[in-house]
Amino acid sequence: MKIYYTFLAALVAVGLGFTYYGYSKTCTVWGAHNAIKAAVLNELKSPSSADFGSTTDVEKVYNCVYKISGVVDSQNSFGAMIRSGYTGRVIGTDYNVMWVSVEK
Repeated sequence: MKIYYTFLAALVAVGLGFTYYGYSKTCTVWGAHNAIKAAVLNELKSPSSADFGSTTDVEKVYNCVYKISGVVDSQNSFGAMIRSGYTGRVIGTDYNVMWVSVEK
């Protein structure tokens, strides 16, 4: 009986470890949204000045495929704050950004 509980405890520990360290292959809106934000920051002239709007439109196209759009305020080359719209698509459990478009 003691071996049974030890084995059960080991299974639970391994399961929690996989979940905690991200080995569970699920996708979330939060993960997709963060991937798009990182891609948008790469497109801006001054990413450190970026301020993402509070309204973001997230559409689940298919299982682990998201279309995300929103607005971001950031400085242009002259230091003036401008508002840009962005749209992109994230796919898979690794949150690969298939494309992102930032309209200035």
